[in-house]
Amino acid sequence: MDGVTFGRIESDGMEGWLDGLRTDLAARSYRPAPVRRVMIPKPGGGARPLGIPMIRDRVVHTANDTRPAWETGARLVGFRTARAIVLPSV
Repeated sequence: MDGVTFGRIESDGMEGWLDGLRTDLAARSYRPAPVRRVMIPKPGGGARPLGIPMIRDRVVHTANDTRPAWETGARLVGFRTARAIVLPSV
């Protein structure tokens, strides 16, 4: 982990932090960090993995996926309790 928190980014200046990230992206030198893996205990025993990405990686991934789903050509699937899956016609 890089130790960067939201509070630290705000106190150091968010614009400067974003400018640094923008520079790395423009120079194609940005590399995502490995995701921190934590095991979460399950009520019935055992554990499940939880991935915790760094703030920098979360910002880049969120900014990369800004288009609405209907513009990506994705097939959306809705969840309906006790019903079959219904796929939209394309």
